[in-house]
Amino acid sequence: MVFAYDGDTRVGGSFLSVFGGRAYYSLAAMDRSLSGLPIGQAMQWAAIAWLKTNGVWIYELGLQQFGPVPH
Repeated sequence: MVFAYDGDTRVGGSFLSVFGGRAYYSLAAMDRSLSGLPIGQAMQWAAIAWLKTNGVWIYELGLQQFGPVPH
């Protein structure tokens, strides 16, 4: 889990799985009122930095859906 905070308030979260030296992005959510800020990008960068530090060199993002999706 990767979380983004504005002070003490959690404004975003991202989940990825790590197994066998690989990481797989699953999902993320953020406060819609802050959608103009690069919260998702900041969480991705934090995840990549952590993965690199911990010896994970493959990070699969999968199919990316942009905008509102029904699921």
